[in-house]
Amino acid sequence: MQTFERSDITCSGGEGQKDTAVFLVEAGGTLKNAIIGKNQKEGVHCDYHDCTIESVWWDDVCEDALSIKGGSASSVTTVTNCGARFAEDKVVQHNGYGTVKIKDFFAQEFGKLYRSTCSPSTRS
Repeated sequence: MQTFERSDITCSGGEGQKDTAVFLVEAGGTLKNAIIGKNQKEGVHCDYHDCTIESVWWDDVCEDALSIKGGSASSVTTVTNCGARFAEDKVVQHNGYGTVKIKDFFAQEFGKLYRSTCSPSTRS
């Protein structure tokens, strides 16, 4: 596996956005066999849900390792055989609808593995 990171961004705190991510995965897309290095604010963004993240490792999480946004009630994002370490807050941030399936995930020194900010009362 190869390590990917940003040469123009370092983890300096604060909220990151998709323009500070290492990878942007499109709806229905797959990211596989990658290591996300420490030079980034956001590791991977899946902005329209229905992404597959497989065998991806985050060496040193800054803001979020994986951010998932958008989607519908039937959307499914799958995270399999992945790992992350040194996440002061959360590893996976889910700001959308649908389901996130996390299986076979290794986490070391982290605050929360998963956080969803879309309450069931606002889902359609």
